[in-house]
Amino acid sequence: MGNRATVPGAPSRKLQTVFALYLLLLAVALLFPLGPRRIDQFLSLRQRAPLWRNLVDGVGNIVLFLPVGFLGRHVLRERRRVSWKTDLYLIASGLVFSLAAECAQYFIPGRYSSLRDVVMNGVGTAAGVALEAFVVRLSGTTTRRS
Repeated sequence: MGNRATVPGAPSRKLQTVFALYLLLLAVALLFPLGPRRIDQFLSLRQRAPLWRNLVDGVGNIVLFLPVGFLGRHVLRERRRVSWKTDLYLIASGLVFSLAAECAQYFIPGRYSSLRDVVMNGVGTAAGVALEAFVVRLSGTTTRRS
């Protein structure tokens, strides 16, 4: 019973678990306040913030969502379902996930929502998708394209 045959083209259970845990941790990080005041409260379009704070927040959002694109594409690649359409789907999914989190943050005391965060999270997801494609190309791994 313990020896389950691996289905060809199926993503590993470990990879799926890592991806699901990352999404869960990301949701927790996005929805729970990290302190009484946060840097992104200064990033409203109506308020002026030092450039370095905008830069740090933007890069932070990109880095947070880079694994969403990278791991998502990796899971799909193991299923042999990678194409430009699935890449766009992953980027759109990252944007929807980010938009949902920002909408929820609007109602959570101590959290501040921003359209800028949604855009930067989308950039991070797209960068993750591109990075995974680049790594695969460098390693010489081929997949079936649809």
